[in-house]
Amino acid sequence: MKITEIELAIKDIFEKQKGLVKTVDTVFEKTPDGKLEKLVISIHDLRWQDTTVIHTKFIFYCNLERTDIVKNMFSYLYDITCVYQDVEFENLIDLKRKIKDIINSNKFGKDIQLLSELIDTPGVLISSYFRQQEITEYSVGNFRYEPKFKISPCKETHFDFDIDIENAGNTYTFNVCVEKKHDVNKEIKYEIRVKLMDEITTVEVDKLINLHFLIGGKIVEMLDKLLKK
Repeated sequence: MKITEIELAIKDIFEKQKGLVKTVDTVFEKTPDGKLEKLVISIHDLRWQDTTVIHTKFIFYCNLERTDIVKNMFSYLYDITCVYQDVEFENLIDLKRKIKDIINSNKFGKDIQLLSELIDTPGVLISSYFRQQEITEYSVGNFRYEPKFKISPCKETHFDFDIDIENAGNTYTFNVCVEKKHDVNKEIKYEIRVKLMDEITTVEVDKLINLHFLIGGKIVEMLDKLLKK
């Protein structure tokens, strides 16, 4: 099957969702043994019906001439822990069907789902933390996910958000970065950096559960320190 056919199929899938995906970027990379090329299609901030996907990749293996795929199979980034799933397909119609099924059925790992949930309803999630803590002086304004990387190795992936918090007619913009790390035992950890002006607070966690509570707590802590000196 021709690479041009694959690229047109992918374009057809996401052009029909025009305006609902922030970026679709492609690059060729050699396999570690140098015997094949990989067509890597990287996607950020996909809004598809009831599913939001913060980031995934689709990878097709092709010949060194970059003209044909070597097998009717693709791998997709299942979770940000660099776990990939392999999917076989029969033809272009089947390829489109299977990609759409992955997205429609949200067939992604827990960490991608948790980060996707955060960008889907950030105001609701962080505001719920404020309500639970009976915090009334702060409210959530705009939330922006602007990927600083379009295509990068999975091990270097991180996610950056800007969150505007309103207080007494003033707006304070926080930058939040979620970055995957490995400790000395090669266990996966997550470093959460919250920045307000020149101040940065860093927290390391094992899991991304209740991420909005952690972010909300740091926002309150940092704003209280700034405004209630």
